[in-house]
Amino acid sequence: MPRPVDYLNTLRNLEIPLDGFIVDSKSDVTPQVTVKRYQNTKIPSTIDLAPKDILLANHWGDSKKPSKIGGVALPTGMERLIYYIHIGVGSSSEIRGVLQLAAYYGHQGKFKPYIDSPKAADIQTQLQDYCDKYIGVCCVGFTTGFAKDSRWSAAYPDAAALDSASFLKSPPAVLKKTIGEIGQEDVMVWIEKAHNAVIDTKTATSDKKAELTTAESLGEGSTLVGPNIDQGTLEHVSGDLFYFYSTTHVTKKNPVKITTLL
Repeated sequence: MPRPVDYLNTLRNLEIPLDGFIVDSKSDVTPQVTVKRYQNTKIPSTIDLAPKDILLANHWGDSKKPSKIGGVALPTGMERLIYYIHIGVGSSSEIRGVLQLAAYYGHQGKFKPYIDSPKAADIQTQLQDYCDKYIGVCCVGFTTGFAKDSRWSAAYPDAAALDSASFLKSPPAVLKKTIGEIGQEDVMVWIEKAHNAVIDTKTATSDKKAELTTAESLGEGSTLVGPNIDQGTLEHVSGDLFYFYSTTHVTKKNPVKITTLL
């Protein structure tokens, strides 16, 4: 099973397998893009949904929807996923599927001006530009994306309906109350602001403190970092309350609670 930081690196080096005919090539191609945008519906000025509507209309009206592109089966429920991906809630495999569709309809001249009749020589540039402008992840999108790509089944909750507080309430979540109980892939939830991160490594330095490495998508105030690796010191206060002294967050002392991954 991939570590949270491995999943983050997948987003930073996301491969998009494409059939050669999509890019007028004799051979299939696999451009690689970096998903680096912080995307959140609570910051509407950062989101342009115009391309989402065009892509959705293309797929909705396609009587011969592709089930596989570049030898890879597309995720199920693409109409729903097209919307989710453009508001910041989607896994790496779902983002890959949406970008494959963007190239597919771009080849047909149906996705102008976003992806337009791509060639093998320029498809990576076109897809990267599209990611930079329209596709990203919020903190919930990152955490649920990691969960979906590593362990979830279709029976798990609808990621788009979750927020940071959901991780503290939804079963089978179990709040941790000691440093010793905390493990890799637990979710750290900020109490005073809407944020969460997935723990990648923990090194206990005492029964009250530990050094953590976490993976997240960071968007704090005017700082929209996107997928990010953080480090810091975790201190147990009492009960299920901890303080996290982050190296990258603007607020260095963060009251947090820690729970199992949904």
